[in-house]
Amino acid sequence: MTPLARFPAAVLGLDINIWGVMAAAALVGGVLFAAQRAGKKTKGAFVLFAFAAAAGVFSGTLLGTVLSGGTPGFSSLGAIAGSFAAGAYLARKKGIETKVLAGAVSLPLIAADAVVRLGCALVFDHPGIANGGPFAAAHGGQGRLNVGLIYFALSLAGALFFCAYERVKKRQTALLAAASWYAASRLLADFLLMPASEGGPFRFLGLTPVQLAAAVFLGSVYLWRFRSVERKPSS
Repeated sequence: MTPLARFPAAVLGLDINIWGVMAAAALVGGVLFAAQRAGKKTKGAFVLFAFAAAAGVFSGTLLGTVLSGGTPGFSSLGAIAGSFAAGAYLARKKGIETKVLAGAVSLPLIAADAVVRLGCALVFDHPGIANGGPFAAAHGGQGRLNVGLIYFALSLAGALFFCAYERVKKRQTALLAAASWYAASRLLADFLLMPASEGGPFRFLGLTPVQLAAAVFLGSVYLWRFRSVERKPSS
């Protein structure tokens, strides 16, 4: 089983929330990375991204707490929603090109999520199905799969993939691809979470709330792309 950094950890006599530290580092690092990619003219605008993403984290966490006492995943969805809202505002009110914003935040989004997911793995806040293998940890006297490690591996793979993706595709298309990668990862990996009958997140039609949100997003992307292809004039 994987050794875990307990939650919280004691450092110099103070209780430190490990996940919170890593989430904050991911937020700050992601915003700085995105600002650097955007160029000098738009760097100041990314302060708004930081506040919007942070507000999304808190709002998502609150929503997850209300839903079944802490449904995992809403903090990250809130961060993404907050970032998208900030991007829409900046594009409309500040005259910053959407493709510039999209290109700037695509890779930082998935890279920051990898850091957050490592924090999830360390504190084991996503216990999964019963498992005694190397990717499991003790939970309630029983070995359970550390789904946070699965999230981390998928996000890290996504970050590496999008480093290569940007070399062959237009950078601005990477944001939709990165968000789709995240949604698909959660849609698949959340099947490994602990069943609701054993204390896991509640399900509706066999899916967690985050899976439902991911399915709606991916369906919307598919329909939008399908219609876009249909509207293109045939040669």
